[in-house]
Amino acid sequence: MDAAVTRLLIPDVSGLPRAFWLLFASALVDRLGGFGIVYLAIWLAGPDAPVGLTVASAGVAMSAFSVAGIVGGPLGGALADRYGRKPVLVGGLLITAASYLVLGQMSTLAGIAGATALVGLGVNLARPAMTAAIADVVPEEHRRRAFGLHYWAINLGFAFAAAVAGVLAPLGPALVFGLDATTSVLSAALLLIAMRDAPASGAARTRTRVADLLTGPAQDGLMLLVVLVGFMNSAMFHQAGVVLAAEMRADGLDTAYGPILALNGVLIVLLQPTLTQVTTRLRAHRVMALGCALVGGGFFATAFADGAVGHCGAIAVWTLGEILLAATVPSVITRLAPEAMRASYQGLYGMAWSVSAFAPALGAWVTARGHADLVWTVCLGLGLVGVVVQRFIGRSPRMA
Repeated sequence: MDAAVTRLLIPDVSGLPRAFWLLFASALVDRLGGFGIVYLAIWLAGPDAPVGLTVASAGVAMSAFSVAGIVGGPLGGALADRYGRKPVLVGGLLITAASYLVLGQMSTLAGIAGATALVGLGVNLARPAMTAAIADVVPEEHRRRAFGLHYWAINLGFAFAAAVAGVLAPLGPALVFGLDATTSVLSAALLLIAMRDAPASGAARTRTRVADLLTGPAQDGLMLLVVLVGFMNSAMFHQAGVVLAAEMRADGLDTAYGPILALNGVLIVLLQPTLTQVTTRLRAHRVMALGCALVGGGFFATAFADGAVGHCGAIAVWTLGEILLAATVPSVITRLAPEAMRASYQGLYGMAWSVSAFAPALGAWVTARGHADLVWTVCLGLGLVGVVVQRFIGRSPRMA
């Protein structure tokens, strides 16, 4: 095999500092044990749910998680810029752990939804701080690879956690949520080690007021274009849930939804490092444009899929787009953000994903009225809009 091809197939880990690998390990541990939110849906939708709760209760609880993200993302970013990455990262993980312990004791819808919202708050507080911490310790020329590897770890961990959630279900909520809380504490301990001497533990702080950090990114027009693209892509990815399951059911693939959708995670684990290495040679806005086109086109292809092979092909296309965007978008945001507002910019972008949580309900409403093809056509339109927006982003001198 040609040496150049071999180098592309083997993930390039050169140039990435020890601090990054400790952050990477912390994220992996947290996601490997992140079966709590998956188990929550299994528990509330199953026969062991607390008396008086229905399948709809699972939807309420999941919505509480997403709504908390609308607040948690921007707030976590602002706090990380104001007080440093370490306290926000560790604090977010400990809030998550404590909330899971509380959740395991809840038996009413109000209690479950409230505890789930606190879990969502803790998770989303930490996300922009983690992204900013990676940007702090990794040189610019290696950031796309670093963000790609971080996303790879998240998906590897989630795939494991999703599989384990069903196996652990007989243990009951108190024990399952307690195990998830334990992994969050272990992840926090790794972060304390990772950030003991890293610049992100102290140097990435500013005297800017939290209120100004919350509003500052929204005054950046170019950043708002990136957020718009993120919102549209997130709205499309949300259709991979209820709407895609309904589409497969209509095609006679009732029991195949889970295994077929698992292809998304498998492809990310197999292809993320290699594709990221290839695309780092291209300008970021072009990679993002290609990613938008693949996501929109992949979901649109679902309208023409009528069997397992067709659905696998459609998922493969939008997964390739997801891979391209996952490594590139955080690096673009890091480039656009002033160093003193690096986490705040990431927090605003994260909020866009939480806001789009309405998309599954809207897509399901349209599908229930017999217009599923309209959902997939809108996805194509959103993807094409994303491509056009990238042309404007690429023309900015800040992207040179």
